[in-house]
Amino acid sequence: MVCAALQAQELDIYDIDDFVDPRIFGAVAAPHGRINCPCDPFLVSRLMAGGVANYVDVLRVTDSGASFVHLATSYYRGPWQANWKVTQLNREGFGSDHPALRSNTSAATPQNKNTLQLARYLAVGPHGSPSIIRMEATFTFAQYRQAAPVNGQFTFASRHEHEFGFEGDIPWRLGRFPMITSLVYVGRSGVRDVSHPETEFAEQRVTFLQRAPRFSAGYWSFDTAVAVGSVNAGHWSDLMVQPSLHITSPTILNMRVNIRYAPQVGRLRPPIRGEKPRSETANQFAIFIDWALFARRFHH
Repeated sequence: MVCAALQAQELDIYDIDDFVDPRIFGAVAAPHGRINCPCDPFLVSRLMAGGVANYVDVLRVTDSGASFVHLATSYYRGPWQANWKVTQLNREGFGSDHPALRSNTSAATPQNKNTLQLARYLAVGPHGSPSIIRMEATFTFAQYRQAAPVNGQFTFASRHEHEFGFEGDIPWRLGRFPMITSLVYVGRSGVRDVSHPETEFAEQRVTFLQRAPRFSAGYWSFDTAVAVGSVNAGHWSDLMVQPSLHITSPTILNMRVNIRYAPQVGRLRPPIRGEKPRSETANQFAIFIDWALFARRFHH
């Protein structure tokens, strides 16, 4: 079975990187960024399930933990890749008396996420040993369950947000060592408060993600990365930094255990009136299984 390389991503903490070098399926790197076939199509579906403490909705803190089930299906054909990802999250303490839901409507944990992605691989660098990079477009529809006042009491209502993003790899060299940095741009829009439909918003997010080479010890693997990003919701906020350590266990019965620590550091929320902005740390930690439900390579 062909497996995706597990690396830290700028996306949600449970979203495993699905980058797969097309040369594994028989593609050949050609000049001018081309990747030539014939090569074998590949279809894989993976289930991630577990929990996360201090969940960060990408760059937005939620002040709560959550359990989750995440199904990711990917289809690879030549230089192209298509993904469909479905996520369901269950926030801890998700009751109408939760203070975070009443005081900060933007901090609600998403209940459901649906994501579609389309990517193309390119070959860059020396003809004898090119690097394979990926350009990927993403569309996400997220549903949030938000507390809203009705007759003096809090009840729940649904609100929705849409994201359209682009992630591109930037190849560069550190002396003799080839490196790849990913640039992620996301535009997000929706309604901040279901009680006030006029509170529509639009914001942008830009993040640079640098991955380090994988380190292996026996059958265990260790991936490290650091993401540096900022959000523009009328003006650009201060930089937020999110380092990441991802530990992956050996495969047993097509299943692996993932442990990931990805704290976010920076000015994570607007300051309380009368107080100066201050830096905080959200210690995001997740443990989950990664189970290959289906994987098939279609040989020509």
